[in-house]
Amino acid sequence: MHSAFLRLNVVFFFAVSTLFVLALGCAAQYFAQDPPVRCELRMPEVTRFRQFHRPAPQWEHAQASFFVDTDLRPVFNWNTQQLFVYVSVEWESDASPVNRAVIWDAIVRSPEEALIQQEFSNEYTINDQFSRLRGRNIKASVHYDVMPIVGLLHTRNDVCTTAFTMPDRYV
Repeated sequence: MHSAFLRLNVVFFFAVSTLFVLALGCAAQYFAQDPPVRCELRMPEVTRFRQFHRPAPQWEHAQASFFVDTDLRPVFNWNTQQLFVYVSVEWESDASPVNRAVIWDAIVRSPEEALIQQEFSNEYTINDQFSRLRGRNIKASVHYDVMPIVGLLHTRNDVCTTAFTMPDRYV
């Protein structure tokens, strides 16, 4: 006859194996199709654009106001812990082919917070250390990272984009 220890061992490892298979199923959700997300980003104006005269190099510093209208509620499911939503800007210059900066971010912890309809001023400034922002075409984009309870973190880039031009003069 089997001992009580052997029976307990079988039950324990069956439970561990079952949890492993369930966790594997949760992680496989990473490869599932993304739900449709409604998103709109408007960059109405550059509110502040200045040059700082430091010893070297001279820095350009810009602030902008923008309107985000996005509904990320379909992204939430039983395996979503939170979302990290951010707006980034991207521009080209002679010194560097790609310049990127995050200008706003938020942590969304529930589906109620996932409906974002608000005008923001950038949290983080747009800086260029070589003073080459004047007159540049800037692309702004909304991105989000899904942080699951179990599984891999995954990023969705360029959910919605818009473009604007920096002023030719300092404001």
